[in-house]
Amino acid sequence: MKKLLVFVPDSTGRIDPLNPLINLLKAHPKLQDDYWLPLELDLKWWGNKTLSEYSLEINGRIDNYYINHEQTISEIILCGYSLGAMLVRRAYLDAMGYGTPAGQTKRWAAAVNRIVLIGAICRGFNYAQLPPHQWVVMKLTKPLGLANTLRSAFRGESFASNVRVDWITFWSQNRPSHLKVVNVLGTDDDLVKREDGIDIDMDPETASVDIPGNHDTVIIPSQNNSNLLTDAFVGNPSPMTPQIPKRYKPARKVYMLLHGMRSSKQFVMQLAEALKHQEPNALILTPDYGYISIASFLSRSYRLSTVARFVDDYSQCLAVNPLASFYFAGHSNGTCIVGEALRTIPRLKFARLYLGGSALPTTYDWRQVHQRGQVELIRSDRGSKDWAVGIFARALEKLSKRCDRSRV
Repeated sequence: MKKLLVFVPDSTGRIDPLNPLINLLKAHPKLQDDYWLPLELDLKWWGNKTLSEYSLEINGRIDNYYINHEQTISEIILCGYSLGAMLVRRAYLDAMGYGTPAGQTKRWAAAVNRIVLIGAICRGFNYAQLPPHQWVVMKLTKPLGLANTLRSAFRGESFASNVRVDWITFWSQNRPSHLKVVNVLGTDDDLVKREDGIDIDMDPETASVDIPGNHDTVIIPSQNNSNLLTDAFVGNPSPMTPQIPKRYKPARKVYMLLHGMRSSKQFVMQLAEALKHQEPNALILTPDYGYISIASFLSRSYRLSTVARFVDDYSQCLAVNPLASFYFAGHSNGTCIVGEALRTIPRLKFARLYLGGSALPTTYDWRQVHQRGQVELIRSDRGSKDWAVGIFARALEKLSKRCDRSRV
């Protein structure tokens, strides 16, 4: 019987940068006679092909190989580098029946005994981390709706966030006892910080390995790191104490409070103080998105950027508190943010929602939210003389319908 080692590359889609690592592993006595499946991808980061499509391609190629060699494969080792780590996690979750729609399992998933993530883009990219040429392309093409392949891997974007939220909820409920995850990170990685992988490292069984080097050199074997790299695949590296961001703390209840356009910041702070007295052990988050003008409120681009920040906050907090109950209270624009987050992240859940002066469109699909089991109880209050919501929420609804038609 043989192992099957699968390798998924970074945003270039090229397997060449991983070949030195693959050659190192092929020379190891425990791996010399095994199967190797390096997955070269026609991945154009400047294109519009969704990362979900690439994940499905990876899933299908592993499935085909496994079906043809199933009788001689004893176990599977998955390896994803950089963006490939996000893709390989999505492919594995889908194969375990944790995709969309749920329940579509693949036999190969049960054979996975180890997942090695190297320089893993877990939390997602941000503009400040991109090379200059990608930064320019991302900025220039965003208004044109182009380069969505890489953009969907940014922090808080739906693909990146769904991978994180799905991974955390799957791991907290269904973690396979036989599976070992190894999170390898360069000590001088300029793209990824250890706290960015909190959704992986919070698992007490996950091994975290620090290797000398940056994001590009961490996969290149050298005298300093060859033993560490091989150990990640065939050894038994130890777990590390996860680096929990200071903003979060372990808690059984989490309250997320969002202000609106005008004067509700004071309301949010008063509510936060009241909750601190009533629930001293709870974690209370009050994201501040600054002054929100009417132009910003009506700007789809601005709203989606704030949704991304909100979902990133939720994901980081969920990683620290996977079994906590989450509660939300929001006013005006804050209700739009949580509504969009619920729509795009199917496993984002709250025990209760409080919506004050909701600016969500009347066509918002609460039935879908209910069917997914995302919210247990909702309370929505509005003022009988709230002219701002009456005017601007209706304008927002018309703009949303226009955007929806343009995407069909």
